[in-house]
Amino acid sequence: MHNNRTNALQQQAARRDWRLRFEPGLEREFNAQWVEMRAWGSGIAVFSAGLLTAAFLIADLAVLGQRLPQVVVAAIGIGVVPALLLAGLVPSQRAMRPIMGQVTLFALALSGAGFVWAFVLTRTDPMTPPYAYEAGIVFIAYAYLFSMLLFRAAVVVGWGYFLAYLAAQWASGSAATPMIYASFFLVATNIVGMAGCYMLERYQRRAWVAHAMVEELATHDALTAVLNRRGLDADLDDLWKQAFREDQALMLVMVDIDHFKQVNDRFGHAWGDSALRTVAEAMREMSRRPLDRIARYGGDEFCGIWYGTPQREGLPQLLYDEITERLTAMARQTNREPPTVSIGAASIRPRQGGNREALFRRADAALYQAKQQGRNCVVIADDDPLLA
Repeated sequence: MHNNRTNALQQQAARRDWRLRFEPGLEREFNAQWVEMRAWGSGIAVFSAGLLTAAFLIADLAVLGQRLPQVVVAAIGIGVVPALLLAGLVPSQRAMRPIMGQVTLFALALSGAGFVWAFVLTRTDPMTPPYAYEAGIVFIAYAYLFSMLLFRAAVVVGWGYFLAYLAAQWASGSAATPMIYASFFLVATNIVGMAGCYMLERYQRRAWVAHAMVEELATHDALTAVLNRRGLDADLDDLWKQAFREDQALMLVMVDIDHFKQVNDRFGHAWGDSALRTVAEAMREMSRRPLDRIARYGGDEFCGIWYGTPQREGLPQLLYDEITERLTAMARQTNREPPTVSIGAASIRPRQGGNREALFRRADAALYQAKQQGRNCVVIADDDPLLA
């Protein structure tokens, strides 16, 4: 899984992709993180748009006074402004943050419809200036550059507003010259906005790929492609919280290659590296569920976290058999004596008490006991309520 993701990131970094689209797995990951990253920014932007629209309405009232139809004031003051302000408050509810993109789209669609409706209504009074045209320029620029919408969604909003405005011009019987004049500026605003939004999203995507690659390097072991200690510690925090919420158990299995220094001395470091990779592959084969984690915890020591221990009671022995079989097959190919492993295992149910430090102490004590018993064996922590 790690190798596939790393390869996909490397390919994406090397590719000059102008489509603003990753391969499906990375695209889903980017969108999920983008939603979380942009939630508050979108909320602030939309809320600010509500305040700005209210300020424009107050300015119109001050300048136009009675010439501004009351129905226009009602359309914007009662419809558009509250919708924007309420949409801006959505991120304060954590459960609603994932839908902030849809909320922003809805708020902008409602705002655009309100501005177009206001324009249609002002056409009934020839003395009222076509202020909705200027508002349209601000609206389109905002949709592209400040709403934090992704490029494709922003294009829908920007050109959707232009087409709606054009239809309103035609339906209200506007003269051709003002309609062409307004259309020119709205089209120009859309083109400039598209260019800015496109370059901004392209930069953000490239920055996300670079950050993801750095994160991969920081949390994974380069030799075996499993998590390193830092990566495991970070994931274990989340696993512990989830196990506590769901009242599930966690099993920790520590694996140590016996006399690994002697293996390196006798057969060379390259062969020792192959043995490390073989152990990692065997552990990865036994941890296919999404919440299982494998890590290289030290030079010749690995550990694995398995989520939901009661369904995995025989796993330490199965893991020992799988590793032993693979190491034996590797050694047979080179006519060498296969290395052996010692395994210590312990489990805990976070909701019933204890902490991660205690879990590691018990698993480490079981591993030490396995070594004291002559190595090449499996030991379960004493009095383990779930694995005994």
